[in-house]
Amino acid sequence: MSASTVTTAGVPVVDGIPFARAGREELRDRVAGLVADGEVDRARVALLADSDDWWTEPPPPDEQLARVPAATTLREAMALLGMGRVGDYFAHRWSDPTHLAVLALVGQHWPGDRPVVDVACGIGTQLRELSRRGVRDLLGLDVVWSKLWLAQRFVCPGARYVCADLTAAPDLHVPQPAYVTCHDAFYFLRDKPAAAAAMHALAGPGGTVVVG
Repeated sequence: MSASTVTTAGVPVVDGIPFARAGREELRDRVAGLVADGEVDRARVALLADSDDWWTEPPPPDEQLARVPAATTLREAMALLGMGRVGDYFAHRWSDPTHLAVLALVGQHWPGDRPVVDVACGIGTQLRELSRRGVRDLLGLDVVWSKLWLAQRFVCPGARYVCADLTAAPDLHVPQPAYVTCHDAFYFLRDKPAAAAAMHALAGPGGTVVVG
């Protein structure tokens, strides 16, 4: 695991993953305080308990979340996180027809040597495929910190991850032109015109936006 710090912008970073999710200011401040006090394990548990706004299940107890870092497989970690049907979706994502269609779409619009930003990347399934095919500059963006933690730990450790909303993200330090993707997730984004504009701006002149 990467060392945990608090950035100069006040964004807490646990296990190398910044937490800058909009609408979670109270959680962000609590985690930043825990990290500053050296309570990294408690900070991690607090972040692992956070979920999507549409998720209706209560988070597992803290003592169960505290066991997540000891999990040796993705499925074990997802079970400890209480991911339920979302965990089932991720476990079978590799053979999902929509994922295979995404791979075909990306193959037709290849990023080349441009940096890639995967918006609403989940556990990094697409990032893993890009990494396997030689793409090295990879950034995964999602609002759920635990998904990014799973991506970093089990799926695509070579990518960089930031927990933030696309339309309210801090500076992501992405060189332009960039290749920005969002697959099987755009419908989750509340303000779609703003999200599309943010992706266009992130891609920059000469960049590419691919939405599947």
